[in-house]
Amino acid sequence: MDKQLDRFAATRKKANAAISIASALIAVVVIIGTLLRLGMEGFHLVFPIMWVGSALSILPLILINKISYQAKSFSLWLSWTLMSFGAFLMFGIGSAGMIFFLVASTFAALNFPFRRVVVLIAIKTAILLAGIFYFSMFKSLPVPPQGIAFFQQPHIWVVHTFLISIAAVAIVYVTTVWSQLNQYLAEETEKSFYNGIGLLSLAHDTETGSHLARVSAYCEIIATEYKKRHPDKSGGLNVEDLAVGAQLHDIGKISIPASVLQKPGKLDPTEIALIKMHTTAGAELISQIIDKSPGLPTRRLRIAKEIALSHHENWNGSGYPNGLSGYSIPLSGRLVTVCDVYDALRSKRPYKPAFSHAQAIEIMKQETHKFDPDVFAIFEEENLKFADVFEGISD
Repeated sequence: MDKQLDRFAATRKKANAAISIASALIAVVVIIGTLLRLGMEGFHLVFPIMWVGSALSILPLILINKISYQAKSFSLWLSWTLMSFGAFLMFGIGSAGMIFFLVASTFAALNFPFRRVVVLIAIKTAILLAGIFYFSMFKSLPVPPQGIAFFQQPHIWVVHTFLISIAAVAIVYVTTVWSQLNQYLAEETEKSFYNGIGLLSLAHDTETGSHLARVSAYCEIIATEYKKRHPDKSGGLNVEDLAVGAQLHDIGKISIPASVLQKPGKLDPTEIALIKMHTTAGAELISQIIDKSPGLPTRRLRIAKEIALSHHENWNGSGYPNGLSGYSIPLSGRLVTVCDVYDALRSKRPYKPAFSHAQAIEIMKQETHKFDPDVFAIFEEENLKFADVFEGISD
């Protein structure tokens, strides 16, 4: 799962690095070649185009730690575009121009969205056609003889240019689909991992996998609205990360004896203390997963750890394990608290019956000291969506 995601990122990074190095080496060859031709044939207008393209190809390697990844990507794409244009002018449609054009498109596909790359190809094709047409009309311009001969046959260069543009779009499409498929598979596998680990927390509890799925769905509803209404308080809240991480909120229950979790009667003080330990136990377990899996992406795991530790903290400080209050409780914990309490009230437990939606709302209104007022206000307004989720993902 996460290894798949890492592997894909590493593959793309290696592909970009390989093209970057190859670009710089080819740029050196282009510079040497044009300088040799300059000495033999004199100056041609094509040479500055090739030199600018070569400079843009070498520059990202020189400034590798001083410019952004996107800036480096665009610089390399532009360098290949200029060199393809120069190759067309120098040699006609020949293999050099075709290779430059297609590699530029492939590189762009690795780094930019499909639509943007298609637009770039269209712009490049238009400039190429306009440039070649211009040179074909003014044969006295300092263009090498090979190019002049080629430009005098517009029926060939127009068709060939369009064919290469179509080939470039095809390459971009295949590269983009491959990229998206890898990302989709990695994402789905990651979600399955979280769901599978979350189910372990129910191994000897009376809750079911539906509880985890519902809490995750509630989180998506309430976090989406919170982000819209309180952007100033949302920080770096990622709705999907929260929804996935919330599936591990009770992972610490693995450490609680089944006799306590499934006890039908009232818990004694010792048993209550054991139940409360599932928050710290869950956070510790996720910490061990992070520490013992150095190659694993940790963003969602850190959110899951935060949720596991804080989803029983109350707004007024009466919760556990650390008695946090107000905004000292992480936002992820405040959001999951409302979702978890609602689903717990709606679900049947050994020590209580299942309450109706209306009953659950009424009980929660009497316990508002537990909830962030902003989060609870959203819950009250969106509570029918919660009811729909509960009915739609039943046990």
